[in-house]
Amino acid sequence: MQQLLSMVFQMTKDTPLSKRAKATRLTSAGWHFQRLACVVERDMSARLAAHGLKIDHFVILMTLAERDNVTQTQLGEGISMPNYAITRALDFLEEAGLVERRKDAQSRRSHRVFLTQSGSDLMPKLFATVSDVNDAFLAPLTKDERASLAKLLVTLSASPDA
Repeated sequence: MQQLLSMVFQMTKDTPLSKRAKATRLTSAGWHFQRLACVVERDMSARLAAHGLKIDHFVILMTLAERDNVTQTQLGEGISMPNYAITRALDFLEEAGLVERRKDAQSRRSHRVFLTQSGSDLMPKLFATVSDVNDAFLAPLTKDERASLAKLLVTLSASPDA
């Protein structure tokens, strides 16, 4: 890696395009995050399918496990999912008996979303799924490297643009 970084800093406008492209790709945090996200999502999707769920369903269930009795708008804040996708996912989860929508006492146009008992009962299995996926994904790292990575990711996620 040190050799690669050295090569990046020594590039000029005369460096062949293919070498500049490779060096840029290999030193791009965004490129690596995207590739790694695809790997984790593929594994997570396969494991969620065993529960009859998709990633969108999982994101909503995890969000409600942290804080339910929220409006659909509040639910959508922070999970980067368009409203139509939230509605579809909630329709599925409600049909499956995992969430419940109740009329909001303060607003006739709003509904509040809650985990049902079945949804709450499913959460420990989903927590175990997350743990299994993370363990498999992070297997090449030592315990200390995992802790450092977790700290760095939390720092990056907490930045204003994240």
